[in-house]
Amino acid sequence: MQLNSNNLYKLSLFLYIVFLPISISIRQAGIILLTLVFVYDCFKNKAYYVLFKWTENKFLLIFLCYLLFNSLFVSMDSRTSLDVLFNAIWQCFLVYYILSSITISKKVDKNYILLLLMISVTIQGIDGIYQFVTGYDFIKHLKPFGDRLTASLDTPRVGNFVSLSLPAFFAYYFRNNDTFESWKAKLLLFVAFLPPLFLLIFSKTRSGWVGFFVFLSIFSFYNVRKLFLPVFSILVLILFFFKKIILNRLNFNIILNDPRFELWTIALKLFKLKPIFGHGVATFCNAFNYYHLYPTKTSRHIQHPHNIYVQFLSETGIIGLLLFFTFIFGRLFNLLKTFLKTKSILLWIYVAWICSYLATAFSAHNFFRTWWLGTFMIVFAITSPEDETSSF
Repeated sequence: MQLNSNNLYKLSLFLYIVFLPISISIRQAGIILLTLVFVYDCFKNKAYYVLFKWTENKFLLIFLCYLLFNSLFVSMDSRTSLDVLFNAIWQCFLVYYILSSITISKKVDKNYILLLLMISVTIQGIDGIYQFVTGYDFIKHLKPFGDRLTASLDTPRVGNFVSLSLPAFFAYYFRNNDTFESWKAKLLLFVAFLPPLFLLIFSKTRSGWVGFFVFLSIFSFYNVRKLFLPVFSILVLILFFFKKIILNRLNFNIILNDPRFELWTIALKLFKLKPIFGHGVATFCNAFNYYHLYPTKTSRHIQHPHNIYVQFLSETGIIGLLLFFTFIFGRLFNLLKTFLKTKSILLWIYVAWICSYLATAFSAHNFFRTWWLGTFMIVFAITSPEDETSSF
């Protein structure tokens, strides 16, 4: 490759996105290279890209400033809060701002980012199949977590990564309608889609299932007559072939006795104690131990309540949760406003994609988990409301 800034952007994004669930050191090398190229490009071309073109980018900056204030002056453990926030900023939020800028300025095409996300999740899917067959994954030789596949991410929460990445196939398909006119191209895309879908099912990650179901449901409402029947048929086929696995994980008694409910109750009790500012970023464990609100169904060292909304309430108070909603719903508002003008299926996919994350986050893990937040920041950059005109 010719070593101009555009190719270096592509190289750094390849390292970050493809290796996101595989290697911490390689993805961090990708972030560092991405940042260096971006800074160099800004100074060389005197092109300080439109970092704040979208209103929600400004809201996100306000949100980050509040998290910094919260960590410095509110947190009951500032050292932990600042450490977690620092990692989230340089490994996730910084990537979003750079990605947002270089896609708007056409330095990197969104198709390339979507393709990398598809490659990354397909690798995980193939690795998950290998783990299912042999008893360990090919990349790191990891065993499954009990009867749940983990692929190379070393956690059945890989289902959250898969759930958040699968919509990239839909976006890529509709952004490149001309490419997929032949049945061979469609078949190739479908074959690449199947391994991550297999991993999503056999990771048995219920929050991931919910997120992807929400995506498919909202997506089908773009054109109910054309899309509802095929989407419904796919869901029925999945349930038919994997009925035992799915219904066992969705057993009412198992869900009713899930320790999450106890953790949510504890988080809400912490929120009532400090409703405005909370106890500080990443202090859920510190706080419930300080007040002797010990969980009885899980470890006293658990770091988060498995629900980012009650996590924000307990750690950052009502201000933190409202600021989070402000930049998220700011994006959804801009997408819907543009969608009403263009009726673009891509914009509708973007709406469904963000909603799928919000659904997953209701019972998933820590908001500040870098691989999960990093994936969402990639998605948030992709779903910027450009004038997408593809219809269906």
